[in-house]
Amino acid sequence: MMADCKLPLLTDKEVQESITNIDTWLATHAHSGLHAIRAEDLAIAVPGECFFMELLQENEEAHRELEKGILVYTDAREEQYLWLKGDWHPLERVLSITSNKEGWHQTQSLGERLLVLVLTQLDYRARESEGEVPYGCCSPTHPTYLLWRHHRLAGMASLRCQGTSIWGGEEVYACDTLDTVYVRPAHRRQGYTLALLSTLAARLAPGEHLGLSHPISLSMCKVLLKFIQVCPELRDRLWTLDEDGEVSGTVMLMLGSLMMRGVLCPPQPPAPLQPPPAPLYSLNVLLKFIQVCPELRDRLWTLDEDGEVSGTVMLMLGSLMMRGVLCPPQPPAPLQPPPAPPTTLSSPNHCTKPTPMCTNTSIPMCTNAPLGTNNSLTNSAQDGSAVTQMVTSDYERLPSVRDGGEVASLDKDEPCDTS
Repeated sequence: MMADCKLPLLTDKEVQESITNIDTWLATHAHSGLHAIRAEDLAIAVPGECFFMELLQENEEAHRELEKGILVYTDAREEQYLWLKGDWHPLERVLSITSNKEGWHQTQSLGERLLVLVLTQLDYRARESEGEVPYGCCSPTHPTYLLWRHHRLAGMASLRCQGTSIWGGEEVYACDTLDTVYVRPAHRRQGYTLALLSTLAARLAPGEHLGLSHPISLSMCKVLLKFIQVCPELRDRLWTLDEDGEVSGTVMLMLGSLMMRGVLCPPQPPAPLQPPPAPLYSLNVLLKFIQVCPELRDRLWTLDEDGEVSGTVMLMLGSLMMRGVLCPPQPPAPLQPPPAPPTTLSSPNHCTKPTPMCTNTSIPMCTNAPLGTNNSLTNSAQDGSAVTQMVTSDYERLPSVRDGGEVASLDKDEPCDTS
């Protein structure tokens, strides 16, 4: 192995000379190192047709050990090495190649395209999690981009131009399509993918669209949701494509459908939404219907002015939520604990009477006539409950004054104001 040293960006000639096959390498270098390398330890990391289209047919017909490309060697510790410039280089050394560029830049050389392919075929595959979409190799005719952060490699992206063949067949892409985007974990959540989408969408001529290839990962959907919020004027420029490269709908419709199915969380509005006008209340009924009867939600369709089917109700509601016209459904509120029982006693007529507070042993309730048979509370009660019962019983016999001083009897079943 080459001594630990910095690896510069390879020239086009160095990349071309590094392309070989397993059979040729074993015949010339198998026993040149400290450890014998077997054929099963080697593989093609980057196929040769990713650099030169003339190798495509040759590799399709070749046996595994005769396929040409950039070799990768995996040792017993699962560490990987690339065969470049006549020697093995650790994968991290290749990914540590620096540049004087910053931000997203389209690749201009085979050395830069090599870095694009190493990111997708080796770095991403070693880190990809369940549910993510594996990356394929891009053709040398497709534009590719590298992301540089502090002059170090941070990510890549590739496009497929309008009119180019899909999987080598007769079908072609209906519009320029963003095929792959990968940002290394240390540089994520810093707005780089959002910046790339904004730049590509802003470059489109009037009437043109930017497609997103199928399938779209969940992490990319979250970026698209943020893009629609940050750049609402560009949201109609992004389209989704099916497996055949045909336009299947707008990104807004796709995101709305995912939110309705609970796969994607709806964006939180910066301020509470105003209640919709009266004609939109029927939409809230449809929203409630989809929540209550999820098994029937795909049975409802919307029609245009000509009576033609324009889409499902779910897509329409999702689009309205994305535009802020309709409030997203709120999850049910958590159950609150039952209220604590009241600490004060209530009178038989359901009116709470304040418990008399005193320091004297005798409470005069009226100077004209005694209340009940006892004027002194001390002789008839020794605790607070008895005091309250006696005062309440006498209080019910009192007339109440209402409506400007007129005397009216107090009805036990009528709520009263004790303030």
